[in-house]
Amino acid sequence: MPGSVPPASLILLAMVAATVPPLAAQNRTAVDASGREVVRPCQAASSRKDLPPVGTILDSAAAAAEFVVLPPQGPNRWVAVLSYPAGAATPTVAWSEQNLGPAAVLGVIAAAVLPRQEQHPWAVRLQVRSGSSPRITAEPARYCPPFPTSPIGTLVPTRVELRPGDRPPQRQRIRVAVEVEVLENGMVGQVRVIRGTGMRDMDDSILELWRNRTYLPALLEEMPIAARYRSDGSSRSPAP
Repeated sequence: MPGSVPPASLILLAMVAATVPPLAAQNRTAVDASGREVVRPCQAASSRKDLPPVGTILDSAAAAAEFVVLPPQGPNRWVAVLSYPAGAATPTVAWSEQNLGPAAVLGVIAAAVLPRQEQHPWAVRLQVRSGSSPRITAEPARYCPPFPTSPIGTLVPTRVELRPGDRPPQRQRIRVAVEVEVLENGMVGQVRVIRGTGMRDMDDSILELWRNRTYLPALLEEMPIAARYRSDGSSRSPAP
């Protein structure tokens, strides 16, 4: 209240905003460090309009000529994944799902790949339609953000000491958002509050909570990458 003296300490409940998962069709089943099966949210790594032309990724004319002469091998549509680790000029080539198609098709794609220097990890899906008029189109890769393996929307009861410059909230229940850097091996890098309580003791306590959580690293297709996890869901694309 105006003119009142703030107490020496407050007990507050800070609710950390939880990520809203994307469409279930993009989700991926994984196993955490304790052996528990979890379903992690995934989505397209980029929009189609942001993808480079297929002709800058591989010699599509040469690949199409090879597809024409390949003997029929089951379905005439396959989806391959090109994954480029940071600094790699050539990718690994694999099916988007295990055992999806014949090795001969992957061999044609791998032989037609054009060198390109990627500063950061990058991946793209190539949809191949064979037959008398083969067609190759680029599709966004699948991206799974870092995933905490413990509950997200945790209530944190904390007694905090007010410091000079703190701005205590006017309500007992407040929403807080944090950003966690999760490395390729799942270890935690930097952690910061992106929407805090206005009280440093409280924010420090929240940072410690998120720093001590365990995480599954981000996946660009099947490639672990360093990425940021935001508890409010505002950072849901791979970022260097």
